[in-house]
Amino acid sequence: MHVDLKKLKTAVLQALDTVAADRIILLYGSKCHPEFDEFLQNYPVIRFEPANCIELILGEHSQDSRTFCLTSGWMLKWREIFDTGWGVDEVAMRQSFACYDRILFTDTGVSEITDEQLLDFFEHTRIPIEVEQGGLAAFKAAITTAIRQAILTGKQGQV
Repeated sequence: MHVDLKKLKTAVLQALDTVAADRIILLYGSKCHPEFDEFLQNYPVIRFEPANCIELILGEHSQDSRTFCLTSGWMLKWREIFDTGWGVDEVAMRQSFACYDRILFTDTGVSEITDEQLLDFFEHTRIPIEVEQGGLAAFKAAITTAIRQAILTGKQGQV
């Protein structure tokens, strides 16, 4: 849904509307949609300071705007993300990734990604891919902190 902001907004709002009032709603990815701040202000959500899932998983904030970060979820679904119904357009993908100097794939061990899958993505973007081993410790700590904050304060906020 990242490539269709209307679908992303609709899906997020539908999900929030179906959640029971006594639930804790955790939301990350403030950069996933440019209007999140606007259309989420009436929902009781705990928002994370990291701007995207990569920063939340890594436990750090990326300052390098020339690096495109990937997780295994992206690697497994990139064809669906970029396929607009008539197949993946390699030229359009190369144009989309032209502003990046490198792609950083963080391997958290959640899903197995093969060298062939990485090579296939490279062949469509022509951007060098670096692999970094990572874990989920920072992600788990952020989630645990957010849940504790929500239980203690009973309020929405940012962690």
